[in-house]
Amino acid sequence: MEIKTLAELRKANDDNLMKAINSCLALQPGPHGMHEPDARHILESMVYLDELRGRRHDRQTSQMLKYTCLITAMTGIVTVATIVNLICLFR
Repeated sequence: MEIKTLAELRKANDDNLMKAINSCLALQPGPHGMHEPDARHILESMVYLDELRGRRHDRQTSQMLKYTCLITAMTGIVTVATIVNLICLFR
């Protein structure tokens, strides 16, 4: 799979990016019949890896924000329950 534009890069799913990385890092025919990775393909694979890392970071950030909201809600519930307990205790 070849990704030519930034829009295509953003639209590509993780599986397609992994396939693109694998095809970039496949051994390329070099001079004298030797097989070596091409510098262009190595740089291309680094771009794809950076995109995957960014996506993973975005997913982790989103998950942490959800956890933060849950902890905030639980803290509010515990605070209200503590106040209600204190009121009931000292009445």
